[in-house]
Amino acid sequence: MTSFGFATICFSICLVVALLFQLQLGMNKDLIWIEPFPKVRLRSPFQNFLSALGKKMNFLMELHQLPIANFLIPSQGGTVAVLRLERLADYYSVLMKEKEKPIENRVEVEIAGSKKIVRASFEKNGVKIMYSASIVLDEEGQVLTNHSDVAKILIQVLDGESQRVNAVKSGEEYIESLKNLASKYAIEVLTAK
Repeated sequence: MTSFGFATICFSICLVVALLFQLQLGMNKDLIWIEPFPKVRLRSPFQNFLSALGKKMNFLMELHQLPIANFLIPSQGGTVAVLRLERLADYYSVLMKEKEKPIENRVEVEIAGSKKIVRASFEKNGVKIMYSASIVLDEEGQVLTNHSDVAKILIQVLDGESQRVNAVKSGEEYIESLKNLASKYAIEVLTAK
């Protein structure tokens, strides 16, 4: 074998090995395609309408799963509807589903060094979602027999759980005490009809 033949064989072997290494290294890299003009998708107004309608329906189905206290449709203003939730946990579950944190309005009271939320609201897709600490006076619910029952009701409401109080079977002085303390802590007292 001549030196030229030997050099050709060595060059061929080195070329094959180099190509194999290049192939293995190239598999781990992503190729980036640079397009001079961006792709433009044209959508008709009808497709835009269907897309917006689909988003609204998904939002309403999401709200349908929550225990709703009131659903009001105001006659004026920018909001389409007002959704009032009874529990603070339901309010937070809707708030946490937001990708971007919305502007939230809160009213807090400070009791023994800790802050308790008594009202909170934000707007999502034209619907104002709000929580308000409330006590409902009706013919069902807990019966107030002493002042410790009044305190338990207030603590539960300030912890984010709406409460029902039996106004018929409860003592009148305890109902008045409950109303006075509720107004002190900005808790709504509602009467069921």
